[in-house]
Amino acid sequence: MPETFTPSTMREILRVFFTRWLGILTIFVIIAGVTLAATLRAPKWYRSRISFQTTRPRPINPLASPQNPFLPTEVFLRTQQAIILSDDVVSRALARLDGVKTPDSIINAAQIIRQTEQERLIDQIKHIKVTTPIGENFANSEIFYINVEFAEDPRQAKKLAEAIAKEYRAKFDALQKLPLSQSTAILKAELSVLKARLDDANKALANFISTDLKGDLVAFRSIASAATPLSVAAGATTLDKEIKALQADLSEKDALKAEIDKEFTRVAKLSDLDPLDTDNIPVIPERLLKDNPPVLALAQKLTDLRLKAIELQPRYTTDFRQRQNIAQEIRDTSTLLVDNLSRVSTALEQDIAASRARLSNLQQTFDELQVYMRQLSSNYVNYSRLKDDIQHAQGDYEAKKDELKRAQTAESVAEEQVFLSQLDTASLPDKPIRPILWINTTVGALVALLLALAYAFIADYFDHRFKTVEQAEKYLDLPVLGSVQNLGRGIIVRK
Repeated sequence: MPETFTPSTMREILRVFFTRWLGILTIFVIIAGVTLAATLRAPKWYRSRISFQTTRPRPINPLASPQNPFLPTEVFLRTQQAIILSDDVVSRALARLDGVKTPDSIINAAQIIRQTEQERLIDQIKHIKVTTPIGENFANSEIFYINVEFAEDPRQAKKLAEAIAKEYRAKFDALQKLPLSQSTAILKAELSVLKARLDDANKALANFISTDLKGDLVAFRSIASAATPLSVAAGATTLDKEIKALQADLSEKDALKAEIDKEFTRVAKLSDLDPLDTDNIPVIPERLLKDNPPVLALAQKLTDLRLKAIELQPRYTTDFRQRQNIAQEIRDTSTLLVDNLSRVSTALEQDIAASRARLSNLQQTFDELQVYMRQLSSNYVNYSRLKDDIQHAQGDYEAKKDELKRAQTAESVAEEQVFLSQLDTASLPDKPIRPILWINTTVGALVALLLALAYAFIADYFDHRFKTVEQAEKYLDLPVLGSVQNLGRGIIVRK
């Protein structure tokens, strides 16, 4: 039972293991077998490597001030890395790998690869790395490797590495013949153009702020700071809520005035009718009774007088003086009630007129604000576009500045010529670099073992069967009179 399971004891652990060994073995075999099969069926990648070395002439005068030999070399190596991984070099190498041999055919085939086989080109570039003996750090090394990975065929990996090395050397020799000063001058001209573009973008934004925004700059900055026009719409939302609340209050006042006018007519006729006519008892709106104590007092007094008149009617005639006094008092109270209702009606009429005027002003303000918001949103879009233009122009300008710095550094490096030499030929891989069978198998076996043991303990935790006599006595609360030992099969010997 789960309550008696104590994982801290070796006895319980062994019991769980031996009672569920079949499930543990099944899970282990399945997961380990799937891992092994997937590893065996996975494509095998082979790596071929070619080594290059860069050398720079040393100063003849040993007393000359020493230069930093690493920074120019690092710039040079990173430049070579960009050349090796360029679409031009890799596409030409792939064309050679496809069997193209003549220079013109290689150029045409490489162009076709760049146009129609982009996925193949990008995938192959991902499997080419330029490294040094200390990894991908170029700062302190004059030796670098071109590592080419290829799936399934080690000979193709070697062939592609040789093709990339050949195309890289051709590209390197061609670039060495170009005057670096000319490329630096071109970069300076391009930098001037980008600087002018950045200045124009800043001027366009300044003109937009000074001409289009004008007095809306404060509200517009609230939009720009929140990066959304919805921040300014909060004022319009508040105004819209106020308009709706005023409309609801106005409707309620109109309804109240209509009820008052209706009752005003009924009470006005009451002075000419029989005071004991129960059909003419005025019905005052509850809101008016709550908000107007004088009207409430008169209504209650009129009700009390009517009750007294009704009480005296069966016992006395109309000539009875008390009945006449009550009738006169009813008429006087009705007159006062008419006057109060008239004043309330007049006050409501004035209040309704004022509310209608305020509603009209709010609606006009709201409509103007809506137009203003649309204009503001349009300006915000233009502002965002101008800001993006500045950001892009700034990014292009900074990128070109970095490129110019690298070109100037390369030009200074070129003053001391860098020699490139190939140290060896492409290696023929004798074994795949991945997948590694023993690593995958070991990891798969460990995972399979952990999952199998987890299954065993979880299954035992949720197993509610009695396994011992003590469990049966504990949970059934009944004594065990006897037990039969499990002797296995073949208890009865047949002769």
